Amino acid sequence: MTAYEYFGRAERVEQLSAEIYAQLARDFAADKEVSAAFRALAEEEQQHALRIRLMRERYRTNPALFERMEWLEEDLDAVDRYVRELRDEVARGAWGTEVALVHPRLLEMEERLGLHAERMARDADPDVRGFFEALAQQDRAHHRLFAPAPAGPR
Repeated sequence: MTAYEYFGRAERVEQLSAEIYAQLARDFAADKEVSAAFRALAEEEQQHALRIRLMRERYRTNPALFERMEWLEEDLDAVDRYVRELRDEVARGAWGTEVALVHPRLLEMEERLGLHAERMARDADPDVRGFFEALAQQDRAHHRLFAPAPAGPR
């Protein structure tokens, strides 16, 4: 897999994430606040996809952006399969419409996506490392949205 192909697949993972959030926004349409939050997250994931597409075009002829491309390919394959499965579950309505049940699933998804972006940053050429560090930071911010609130003092 070339870096160009990698970016194309990474873009697709972000688009799948956007589809998940967009479907959840529709599923939770009765709760305007929750639906709006999911729409905003879908838009952010679309922005991630667009930024990856721009990186793909900018570095399309640079074959040495990542040190361990074969390892990244395996990791991306796993992330891609995982997000596709989630998208299919959400499309079937398998997650339901209880926020308390959906949040843990999204927490896990964002954690996995954030870890992948962190691995990308670690193995990336300095020209693109900052991009993946920022992507990981945004995924961590999404993760915090779904994390349970810490228990207060008793």
